[in-house]
Amino acid sequence: MTFVYGLLVPHGPDLLTLGKGLFDGVEEKEKRVVSALHAVREKIRKISPDLIVSSSPHWMTQGFSIDASLNPKCIYDYHGFPVEFYNFNYSARNDLAMATKILASSKESGIKAKLLERGLDHGHWIPLHFLSPNGSIPVVPVSIATDTPEAHIAFGKAVAKAIGSKKAVFVAGGALLHRLDTISTMERIPEGESYLREAIANIEKGEIEKIFDIDGYYDAAPEGNLGTLMELFGAMGAPGKTLANEVIAGLSNTVMEFT
Repeated sequence: MTFVYGLLVPHGPDLLTLGKGLFDGVEEKEKRVVSALHAVREKIRKISPDLIVSSSPHWMTQGFSIDASLNPKCIYDYHGFPVEFYNFNYSARNDLAMATKILASSKESGIKAKLLERGLDHGHWIPLHFLSPNGSIPVVPVSIATDTPEAHIAFGKAVAKAIGSKKAVFVAGGALLHRLDTISTMERIPEGESYLREAIANIEKGEIEKIFDIDGYYDAAPEGNLGTLMELFGAMGAPGKTLANEVIAGLSNTVMEFT
């Protein structure tokens, strides 16, 4: 049945507490993002998928990797946050049979891939905390690679081929505007914000290949060079629809769905 739903979602730890202890005056923006994630969670509940494939820009490997942990551990790969940010713990089972099928499909397509036991970094588990809070849906975590956009699209296609008769959701973590150097100053990045608007317009038209040539790409410093988005597009081949888009300093919190 292949992928029936896809998402590009933010994963800032600030969403866990609506910015308390991190930012001043942004709670209403973050409430709108979390509200969009809650609405998406209801859509996923109605879909009742067999599994979620989750891609994080914080897991980059030589070639592509598929997590082979039976119960992927929750990794706190962020630093310097207040103690309450480490009190969250996400747990879900992996679908190891699907992980193996994704590996086989990748190799059949000539894609370098491997199985690794790693776990869920915050690019995986923070979105899942909102989208499948009780961990009842099996999750197969995948990485991005030190490779081209085209390679990520090809990997996404191989993942979709592996899904077969399963009903699956693809969740791609990542920010289109990701200037971490602005967090302490709350500085806005006009060129990055201009890139964000044009990139979203292209994604909504399904013209994904154009977003690397937009002026302001390097000012926006998109997370993981958009690897997770390319995988999502490869898996679904569909244009996106924007459900929320809030900018805090040089960071975008964009929620987009793909059907």
